[in-house]
Amino acid sequence: MDSALRFSWAKSENAMGYLVYYREKGADQWISSDVGDNNSLTVGNLTNGVTYEFCVEAYNQAGVSPRSVIAEGAPKAQTINGPALPTKTVSPTN
Repeated sequence: MDSALRFSWAKSENAMGYLVYYREKGADQWISSDVGDNNSLTVGNLTNGVTYEFCVEAYNQAGVSPRSVIAEGAPKAQTINGPALPTKTVSPTN
C-alpha cells in the first residue's frame, strides 16, 4: 500500500483486546494503538521505503501478555498503469 502498512496476527485464546506498537526502525519511541478485539491494524501516513517495526500485546481481565516478536515492513509507492491508448494509422489514398 502506498504510504501505509497493514499488520495482522492470529487471535489469542481468552484475549479481550490487543495493543499494537509501531515505530520507525531504530527509533526510541513506540506509538501505541488499542485496537480492541480486532486482529489487524492499517497504519497510514508512513514514508515509502522506510522500514517500520510492529509488535502486539494481548490483554484480558488477568492482565497484559508479553509483547510479540517484532515484525518489520516498508511501504512502497503503488504504480497504476492505465490502459494503452489506441493508435490509428493514416495511409495516403491513391
